[in-house]
Amino acid sequence: MNRETIYRGWRGKRGHCIVTVTENGRTRRLPLRTDLVNHSPTGFEWGYWGSGPAQLALAILAWHCGSNENRAIRLHQHFKWDVVTGLDHDEWTLTGRQVEAALQDIEAELAEAEMGRDEPASGDCWGAQNY
Repeated sequence: MNRETIYRGWRGKRGHCIVTVTENGRTRRLPLRTDLVNHSPTGFEWGYWGSGPAQLALAILAWHCGSNENRAIRLHQHFKWDVVTGLDHDEWTLTGRQVEAALQDIEAELAEAEMGRDEPASGDCWGAQNY
């Protein structure tokens, strides 16, 4: 039986952030994934817009997306803004289903924004340049 992936974060006794991932009944520390992007070599954080939360977003998405590292890299800042900044300061849990739902929402918003680029924004003129 394949169990759902669970991401869990909490603060240790000295306030440092600990993040684990549980998959198929096995729990381990979530790798930082500084090999993909090195936002915060000192570790994860959450609850605000910073380098530690960016590293956490990237690490969660890298695990979730598996071999599709480009998807993780492309979407991790959006995931940080939409999800990681809102995580509880002391302790939190995310499921793989929640991560995927957030990614699908982000991708839909980005696709919608991309489609809207065919027309100038209100008040803009085609070919106008800012000097």
